[in-house]
Amino acid sequence: MNIFQELYKINNNCIIVGDLNATLSEMGSSKTNARGKQLQELLNEGLIECVDDDSTTFEKNEYEAKLDWILGSQPLLSFITNV
Repeated sequence: MNIFQELYKINNNCIIVGDLNATLSEMGSSKTNARGKQLQELLNEGLIECVDDDSTTFEKNEYEAKLDWILGSQPLLSFITNV
């Protein structure tokens, strides 16, 4: 979290895309894990937002979760389309 805040101070144009292994029950996963709590804190700060929908990106047997994320900082949100 502190790393993101430091990077944001240098340049507030940020896009983060990847398999973060962060699960949030509010975003389609069955539970929230520790990484999900960290991600939620970052989202709550309002510096960055989730750009994609809450579709699950991992399925195995009866388990589904959203592990892959596309996040964008406020200055770039209007330029991100067709996700």
